[in-house]
Amino acid sequence: AVTAADETKMDAYNAYDAVGALNDEIWPRPLMTEEVASRLSELYTDLFNTIATKRASWVDGSADIDAEWDAYLADLAKMHVDEYVELSQEAYDVFNNAVTAYTK
Repeated sequence: AVTAADETKMDAYNAYDAVGALNDEIWPRPLMTEEVASRLSELYTDLFNTIATKRASWVDGSADIDAEWDAYLADLAKMHVDEYVELSQEAYDVFNNAVTAYTK
């Protein structure tokens, strides 16, 4: 039986579908080694805490983005943002290549 909650969910889905807001792409779920997953997890914690904290202070006006931007980028570099991006990109590339090979 279809419940009222199910109907509400379908109404919401149909509303998004009607305006073209749904994405048909496969959401990437790249597989990675335990070592890479662990390293990404380590890096993620500091990086995204810093990003969220700075974003909040810039949005609420308690800090000056122009005055802090260069130091912010330097902090991200010290937290190995480039390594995080590289490891994430490698995992995504493996996933994307597998999807491409499968869909040919």
